[in-house]
Amino acid sequence: MLTNTKVESHTLEEKTIPSGFFDLPGSENVSAIVFSNSGTHAKFTRMGYQSGFGNDVLKVQRVGRVFDPSPDSMDSALFAYDMDDPNVVEPWGQGLSVLHNPKALIPVPDGFFPHANEHHLTDGGIAASTDGWHPFNSTTMVLDLGKVRKDKFFRALLGHGPRVVAAIPKPHFWSFDPFVELDGEEDGWYADEFEAFLGLVLRREKDWKAIVLARDYHFRFFPIAKATGMSSRFEAVDRLQHKMMGFLGSPRRLFDEAVG
Repeated sequence: MLTNTKVESHTLEEKTIPSGFFDLPGSENVSAIVFSNSGTHAKFTRMGYQSGFGNDVLKVQRVGRVFDPSPDSMDSALFAYDMDDPNVVEPWGQGLSVLHNPKALIPVPDGFFPHANEHHLTDGGIAASTDGWHPFNSTTMVLDLGKVRKDKFFRALLGHGPRVVAAIPKPHFWSFDPFVELDGEEDGWYADEFEAFLGLVLRREKDWKAIVLARDYHFRFFPIAKATGMSSRFEAVDRLQHKMMGFLGSPRRLFDEAVG
């Protein structure tokens, strides 16, 4: 369970500044803080592409992390999709975050910024509400294919559907009765949206371990890939989700032995 603790100050090397911007004198004149790391050249490329610009010469794909609204979620979800077969129609407000000042003299109404992720300070911590699909960050890959892109046969070979790897509850993971050895403390359970692959993160005495599981020819889940030596949970989760995403990029779903 997440808990909220008040922090009085932040220090970096020899500099210390007070924490809690909305507690500072005069901050009541600031209605809210608006933040986005999505207002980049990549976003303009995607917005133009979905509007029909460059469809005849470009190939655009996107991968990143997105907010997981599940109450059991421990982490953001890793996603990837092809702009020729996107899982969302992207609005301008996607990726925008609004931090409301609870002491503002002139508050900003909820919904004033369409499609934004809005945050309110409460007695219990921070309450967040998301209007639609909310990515935290992403990388957009743009390939200029020129005249080759216009070939109908070539276009048919390019697309693939969206892929998502997200956290799942521990009981749901174990409901598959996977065959896996636990040589550490469980600290994360994952699956893709069609449950073709499962993932497990273990915290060990000196490092973190990530395990990818898939079905054998008897349709029982077993480990097909492992990664060890990660120094943090974040690194282990990131490594695991990218490994699972890699397997999803191939049509293979049944395995008879470990492959990585």
